[in-house]
Amino acid sequence: NRADAESAFTSPIKLFEYMAAGCAVVASDLPALREILAPDDAVWARAGDPQALAEGIRALIADPAHAQSLGERLYAKSAQYSWDVRGAKIAELLREFL
Repeated sequence: NRADAESAFTSPIKLFEYMAAGCAVVASDLPALREILAPDDAVWARAGDPQALAEGIRALIADPAHAQSLGERLYAKSAQYSWDVRGAKIAELLREFL
């Protein structure tokens, strides 16, 4: 992701897929991603900075135990972002207006 206006309101579908797959994540430091991931849920990289992205990937490669731990944590966290859970939240919201 880049640090531009379009990225400010992104819906990070790929992030949810990586989480559900149990992958460790190198995330662009953007507000939309910070809403989903806690500070210690990912290796953070400056948005739009390929060098920072490469450094984040290298950090995970250098510490496989940390990468595995992040992946496990994200896998557990992904359950709250499933389509079923999202649908139930939307249905609940709509019920308030009916």
